[in-house]
Amino acid sequence: MSEAIVLKLSDKNVLQISDESGGITIKNSSGAMIQVNEEGITITNGQGATIKLTGPQVDVNNGALTVT
Repeated sequence: MSEAIVLKLSDKNVLQISDESGGITIKNSSGAMIQVNEEGITITNGQGATIKLTGPQVDVNNGALTVT
């Protein structure tokens, strides 16, 4: 059985804590998002910029810069 807590201020502003996805997601109306789960941490500004922290690696903008 998976459990989830979802707080929606509108259809576009969401705070979700879920056992199924194994993490926490905060998303606003512009598409900006912070997601923390078993795979790592992802920060997206909703305009194409992304930072992913996975294990010992930091990835900026889907491979434009990767630091290990």
